[in-house]
Amino acid sequence: MTRRELDYDHASERNIYKRVTDLQRRLEDVERRFPSNLFPRGVTGMRPPGDVNVESGYDYMINGGTTAFSRAVGAYYNFPGLRGLWRAGNRDSNGDLYDLSGQGRTLTDNNTAITRSITSTLIADDFNGTNEYYDRADEAGLSITGTESHMEADLRGLCLGCWCYPDVQPGKDVGLIGKWVTGSNDRSYLLYINSSDTFSVAISNAGTTNDANVSWTETVPATPDRWWFVCGDYDPDTSGYLRLYVGDSLGNFGYVEDTSSIPASIYDSAAAFEVGRYNANNTQAYDGKGAVWWIAAGLAGYSLVKTVWEQTRSFYPKN
Repeated sequence: MTRRELDYDHASERNIYKRVTDLQRRLEDVERRFPSNLFPRGVTGMRPPGDVNVESGYDYMINGGTTAFSRAVGAYYNFPGLRGLWRAGNRDSNGDLYDLSGQGRTLTDNNTAITRSITSTLIADDFNGTNEYYDRADEAGLSITGTESHMEADLRGLCLGCWCYPDVQPGKDVGLIGKWVTGSNDRSYLLYINSSDTFSVAISNAGTTNDANVSWTETVPATPDRWWFVCGDYDPDTSGYLRLYVGDSLGNFGYVEDTSSIPASIYDSAAAFEVGRYNANNTQAYDGKGAVWWIAAGLAGYSLVKTVWEQTRSFYPKN
């Protein structure tokens, strides 16, 4: 690990805890302002009576108190250059998925279904591996190259990821999140499960080839047994890397990386942004659950990525 990365990671870690503390204080103030007869206080903070519909982001914020909110949503806002943040259940009347980053990048729903099949509290989207996915047409905000001039040089890069629960070993490449179409040479970035049933991340410099790719060391279990935190992180520096972080709901966390022949930028392709498949083709459709997806035009680094995993994993059941 370089000194530059260490310096950045320490600074980002201090920033994380400051921002989370600020969020907690603000929400505690909100709780004090609510009449107690509307939101009776319990052992975990203010909780609306009855069965809360957590399709509402606000209900989800209140349900479980201030710590729950900072873990469920707040942690992701610390990714530098956040361009999109989507949580299952936050949909409009058409079923399209709202962008919680505040930048209006709503994803178009294609046949997906909201589910509570894992637990009674965790909302997830259930993808059937056949024809269910989200997408959004190509736009400047999703065409992340790692050369964005509004980011300081040490922060330039790409970070993308999700919490997912694969229902099967696909035995083929299936998309989790990305902009990647091989037939028209429109490859940019892709987080996926490969044909060997391991998590992978890939980037392309010219759109024509897979210029850097990193795969996890273990296969997705044949029988689903946990939720997975999967995050790709790209540093375009001359001594940079493409890194794949993998954590799970059991408490395991680690990463693999490629530090050789890392391209200086990512190709600005015309491919649509897709969640739950890639290649604009249902052959590469994902079969499983998904709860949160994000993408940022910045390098995250080890400390920040691990902190986000630690802050959010308690929401995901061990089985």
